[in-house]
Amino acid sequence: MKFKLKWNREAKGRTPSWCDRVLWMVNERAMGKSGTFTVPTEYPKIDQISYGASWEILGSDHRPVFSLFNLGTVRVNGTSKSRIWSYLHRAWDQVENSQRPLLKFRPILENGIVDDLIPMGIDPNRKEIRNNIDFGIVEYPAVVTREMMVINAGNVPARFQFVPKMNSKSICQPWLQVAPMGGSLRPQGELKLTFTITINNWNAAPLNSRKDQLEDILILHLDGNVDYFITITGKYQVSCFGNSLSELVRYPGAIRYSEPLPEGSQSKLQLPKEIWRLINYIYASGVDQPGMGLKTPHLFMTHNSTPASILAVRDSLDTGTDFPSGMDVRTVAETLLKFLENLSEPVIPFIFYDVALQCRTFSDCRQLLAKLDPISYNTFYYLMAFLKQLLQFSADNKLTPESLAMVFSRVLLRSGNKNSEGEGVSSAVAMKNRIDFILPFLNPN
Repeated sequence: MKFKLKWNREAKGRTPSWCDRVLWMVNERAMGKSGTFTVPTEYPKIDQISYGASWEILGSDHRPVFSLFNLGTVRVNGTSKSRIWSYLHRAWDQVENSQRPLLKFRPILENGIVDDLIPMGIDPNRKEIRNNIDFGIVEYPAVVTREMMVINAGNVPARFQFVPKMNSKSICQPWLQVAPMGGSLRPQGELKLTFTITINNWNAAPLNSRKDQLEDILILHLDGNVDYFITITGKYQVSCFGNSLSELVRYPGAIRYSEPLPEGSQSKLQLPKEIWRLINYIYASGVDQPGMGLKTPHLFMTHNSTPASILAVRDSLDTGTDFPSGMDVRTVAETLLKFLENLSEPVIPFIFYDVALQCRTFSDCRQLLAKLDPISYNTFYYLMAFLKQLLQFSADNKLTPESLAMVFSRVLLRSGNKNSEGEGVSSAVAMKNRIDFILPFLNPN
């Protein structure tokens, strides 16, 4: 039945189109040998009751058709149906799982042995797999690596990649590096994953202020909508190294064991006590050891201290204990330089670095210092006063204003750009400008 638009029931005699038909089918076993249709009593019976069209819908020259049927059905055995359904569901699940990549993880111990005793944890829905890598105690500065073998235990190739967590653009914390970030594994293939924690003065401040912890969760996404969750844990030892001046003055006690004062507290220190302790030791060593202290030859000019001895001094600063007995004053002096070099932001803050390089007169330098926050201002002038006292014994310690300016300008003035000394300024010129900034403050006049 075909109609022209705007026509109502005037029909055009022709064979009905497919869209005008309603088809139905009965199990072919109901067909007789001669091809005639028979309905045995054990099969459903279908009777067409009516056939019609919807005359109200005029969007096409074909009217939607409908048909009403009366359907009889055999009785269903609920117990058998449930048993068969469960069997088919398990069978299909097995087929799906056999075609799904399956990864297994095995941590590599420090001696290089793959630990097969740590089981792989799988949740009941097989949608996420959790594994843990524990870095143990991590101290500043740190470059610590852990490794893990990943094995494709499935029957099909596995393609994977680490992906960011929800509401995050980064895959991991700034102090963590992962390699490789993705890859492909053939069935029964293996691949080594490397996880490295790097702690330095560029990223340690949140850890030292306890605003961040050595904890992260990495998401390894596998084709087939399976996510593997790798948990990173470690215990960071809070230190004055890699910290900021503004944070350190909030700790009247040992930073590792005490709580900081509130941000707006009036009881904050005027400058970090760590600087005072180091300089005070240099003063005091001259009392017990004649010819040492401020008279120590070439103090700050030699760098022969062992990492272990510097670490021992740093631990005393962090824990509030006395320096090791008989500690060489040159080691303490070198630790002071290391402390200043490892501040998360130098005494002259990053934002003033380029301005400082452009200072040409002593007046320019003092105007810049007047813009510093009180803690940076106090620390700078405290250090300059100490250096000027050192120069009073230059006949014994062989120090000059130029030599001290060269050493201390490197740690007091640092660029906020890891890869450059200053915008448009060569390294040699930047070094000279830094020295020229410090030198006037060491002038005895």
